[in-house]
Amino acid sequence: MFTDEQKGLLATGIIKAEGNMTSGDAHLAVNFPLLLEKGLDGLRDKVAERRSRINLTVLEDLHGEQFLKAIDIVLDAVSQHITRFAALARQMAGEETRESRRKELLTIAEKLRGDRPPTAANLLASTAIVLLHPTDSTN
Repeated sequence: MFTDEQKGLLATGIIKAEGNMTSGDAHLAVNFPLLLEKGLDGLRDKVAERRSRINLTVLEDLHGEQFLKAIDIVLDAVSQHITRFAALARQMAGEETRESRRKELLTIAEKLRGDRPPTAANLLASTAIVLLHPTDSTN
């Protein structure tokens, strides 16, 4: 079920594979005020700055590095998901024959542009969609 890399990470004890591993909602505590203040790119910058101060010869720092690396991977994935969703909306708009739907799709694409969508609601909704996306048919 796990790749060799995942098995190695599990063996460190940093991340545990317990509970319902197919559930998409997990146990999340998102710092939405910080997300709104910094945006996804700003959070990635904060993670990069923190990672630059880590001493990998110290075990606690090694654990912290793995955690921060995971955060960076997730932030990048959320950003890519939003970008792909916007691109798909643009593509669908180009193929849409109904004017009202075409305008709606173009509005979606515009609202999801870049690191910081134009309103807080757009960023929060996009983030929630990614975090709560079901991973299987049980959700």
